[in-house]
Amino acid sequence: MLKVFTGIILCFLLTTPIQAADVITFGSVSQVVFTHKEHQKDLGGCTECHGAKDPGPIAQFGEKWAHTTCLGCHSENKAGPVECSGCHTQF
Repeated sequence: MLKVFTGIILCFLLTTPIQAADVITFGSVSQVVFTHKEHQKDLGGCTECHGAKDPGPIAQFGEKWAHTTCLGCHSENKAGPVECSGCHTQF
């Protein structure tokens, strides 16, 4: 019985789509609040930031990646902040 129950739970977990958080906050010195669902909706999916892989953490994510990728996208699309205080809420 335990094997059947475990199998059902595993099937459920493996077939349930990953749900991203509405808002992600990161940074300990200069906090950044990232509206994940809003960006996902505006960009039409996951691949702009996550690449062709399945959704999940961005392996190369860090300050350099964010400044290059995020600022590049904001500048290119003329949407979103390009000044430090536009993303960083405290210094």
